[in-house]
Amino acid sequence: PPQEPPKRPPPVRKAAPPPSYVPPPEVSVAPLPNPGPTITTTSAAPPPTPVAIAPPAPAVPRPTGTPARIDVSSCDKPEYPRAALRAEATGTTRIRFTIDATGRVAKAEIDKPSGLTREHRTMDAAAVEVLSKCPFRPGTDAEGRPVGGAVTTVDYVWKLE
Repeated sequence: PPQEPPKRPPPVRKAAPPPSYVPPPEVSVAPLPNPGPTITTTSAAPPPTPVAIAPPAPAVPRPTGTPARIDVSSCDKPEYPRAALRAEATGTTRIRFTIDATGRVAKAEIDKPSGLTREHRTMDAAAVEVLSKCPFRPGTDAEGRPVGGAVTTVDYVWKLE
């Protein structure tokens, strides 16, 4: 009869070695310094603080007058620039005018442009040029006298028709 091969013993499983022990480093701690003085409380109330109440400031009357205004009834309308028409550019140009006591424009500057493109800049320039020629009513002071240096803003809306 054939002989059975000898049985092998089961393999011996080796356990992993235990982790090595590294002691923590020594830390020296300095002793705490002497504590400062302690806070104590008393049952006596602090002396009252004198309170001075100032009388209210007299109301300063604000001068009332009227701001400068543009007379739109006799203004020419700015012509739409051709390049802006081709580009179909639209927007609103806000112009800040400084008006003298006679109602003439002393200074005109763009407060908010109608847009960012070259066509919008041509629209803004056209609005400033034409609207600066319009008659303005000067601002007045509290007594109704015309004053120079009055500032007013005008919004001109550019839209295709």
